[in-house]
Amino acid sequence: MDKQLLKKSYKLDNMEIISYSELSDKEKELILIWRNDDRIRKWSFNNKLISDDEHKCFLNNLKINYNKAYWLVKNNDGTYMGVFNLSEFDSKNNSAYLGTALNPDNLGQGKGKYIMNCIEYIGFKVLKLEKLLLVVLKNNTRAVKFYKNMNYKEIDELNFINHNKSSVYKLIKYNP
Repeated sequence: MDKQLLKKSYKLDNMEIISYSELSDKEKELILIWRNDDRIRKWSFNNKLISDDEHKCFLNNLKINYNKAYWLVKNNDGTYMGVFNLSEFDSKNNSAYLGTALNPDNLGQGKGKYIMNCIEYIGFKVLKLEKLLLVVLKNNTRAVKFYKNMNYKEIDELNFINHNKSSVYKLIKYNP
């Protein structure tokens, strides 16, 4: 896999997929606001509030880290839809883990499908991965149902101690 592809921005249909390495200051601030929003944070594995300095440090580290990549999705009408990442790249199994978070103002509006289309476009078409995996809190029933509706199959249930005291499901989707 060409690691430079992880730092590029892309276009898919009516969406701009912006690499975190190319974010404007406004976009960086917006992402931090979303990340610290209670509606998003409660489902995060790390539910702590993120400071400005921590966020800046995270963004700077991404510039040199090729083990994970993050993108912001923007609709052609200028609406920011959400973010996603790919990480834990496994060259032996040609796979990666995904993570996603919607703009909290878009929750429950069906916009998650657009984010997933972007993830699968980059994962399957651009990076030519064979598998995408994810873990989701078992008690996040809306997300579990959503991923299963997007044809991700449950392959494991893991005990995981976190702020939600919930185990997690591990799901997989193969490149069609």
